[in-house]
Amino acid sequence: MHPIRLIPDSNFIFSKKQCPIFRKVRGYHLNFSSQEELDFPLAFSILTYQDAEQFERFLKSIYRSQNIYCVHVDKKSSSKFKAAIESITDCFDNVFIASKLEYVVYAGFSRLKADLNCIQDLIERSNDWKYFLNTASTEFPLRTNLELVQIIKLLNGSNLISVYELKKMIEFRYKFIYRENLNFFRVEKGKFLENNSPPHGIRLGKGSAYNIMERGFLENIFTNKKIVDFVEWLKKTFSPDELVKQQLIRTIIWKSSKYKCQGFYRHAICIYSVGDLAFLNKRKNLFANKFLISYDPISYQCMEERLNKRSLINQDQNISDKNYFLSYFKL
Repeated sequence: MHPIRLIPDSNFIFSKKQCPIFRKVRGYHLNFSSQEELDFPLAFSILTYQDAEQFERFLKSIYRSQNIYCVHVDKKSSSKFKAAIESITDCFDNVFIASKLEYVVYAGFSRLKADLNCIQDLIERSNDWKYFLNTASTEFPLRTNLELVQIIKLLNGSNLISVYELKKMIEFRYKFIYRENLNFFRVEKGKFLENNSPPHGIRLGKGSAYNIMERGFLENIFTNKKIVDFVEWLKKTFSPDELVKQQLIRTIIWKSSKYKCQGFYRHAICIYSVGDLAFLNKRKNLFANKFLISYDPISYQCMEERLNKRSLINQDQNISDKNYFLSYFKL
């Protein structure tokens, strides 16, 4: 399938005076929030690097006025894309660009650092939010904001953590020293340079780059010496975001999965197409990763319509699969 041309990034560059028109045309005022949602604001980070149209449509899908959103724009993104994101974020009091941006390198420490930058900004900007979710503009929510709130409240102040034992096959990720090459934007292993063991006797586990974490826990990561030392050690490892962060209940189809992707694989992860929608519709996860509007705009539009209908049906109702999550959280 040939890529579809998206709305040019330049179309999203406009003055702040045009913000009321932008918000009205895009229907941000239609994103209804129940009292339960208003009483339980969430914080999000959104990593993005290209395609302003997809970023804006993803933001629209998760936007609620009581939540707060930090956007990390890859430093190597185009100037037009950066200007477009600035225009969009300037239209909201609760959406902002991270104060410190990184050149994000796949499987490098910069991927983790981008989230840490946003977490710090979110903590400093607002005392209201309860939980933090990190996202990317290439995914899409399978749950409404109300469902997210009701599911997260089941955690009762704990974090969503699933740790898997490290397998021998990925010891290379931390046994050797890795550095980010910003000339080629890739992670390179130093020849014959072995890494030290993790500080403070910390045991490593395998997780995911996505998570749900409680505010108090996050405030601790910038002051606790063990955590600070561990983050410093991670700078020299491969794909450190999967060593420090834990599994969030996301639908991600790996090339090794039993289910075969109907779209195509990038970095061994499925890029969804229309053929995957029936599969996604049965999932109980919170988000699905990944979508590219330029590859299959129909599948993305179908997901938007599904979410809108789900929002209308589920207003002020309790989630129907509460017992599934209670069992998953082992509560």
